[in-house]
Amino acid sequence: MDKKKKQIQDLRLEYEVLSNELQMNEKEASQMLQQRIRLLHEYNDLKDTATMLIGMYAQKTGKTLQEVYEQFNINSNMDE
Repeated sequence: MDKKKKQIQDLRLEYEVLSNELQMNEKEASQMLQQRIRLLHEYNDLKDTATMLIGMYAQKTGKTLQEVYEQFNINSNMDE
């Protein structure tokens, strides 16, 4: 009977260790996901600002957006 109790105790300990590792990995994954979302928001904000500035420049110079993109060698389809 002592052998069975020891096995059960060992299994519980192993379960606890594995459970803690899994929880840590889930926490790390969640943090990475949140960081990625934050960086995507930052990227989109910067892209929107750049697009707005390019539009303002085009309007001030009397050029089309396509002409400005070509002038500055910018891919007009910035989503790619």
